[in-house]
Amino acid sequence: MLATALDWFYYADKRSAEDGSLYVTFSVEAIPPSSWLLESILSFGDGVEVLEPGELIEDIRQRIEKMRNLYIKG
Repeated sequence: MLATALDWFYYADKRSAEDGSLYVTFSVEAIPPSSWLLESILSFGDGVEVLEPGELIEDIRQRIEKMRNLYIKG
């Protein structure tokens, strides 16, 4: 996942934490919520945590809930 994040977010500000986490910071002002960014973030599975903006976090929550509902029916 680290290599993918470094490739995809090459021009973003990056900071490594002591625990091995990678913090990636970039502006999302011009990126619509339904864009490639949401899909890219979800592709990391449980290996990523979005800290802000709140709108993107809510979009992720909604998508995860839709996915969850596919598997609890029955």
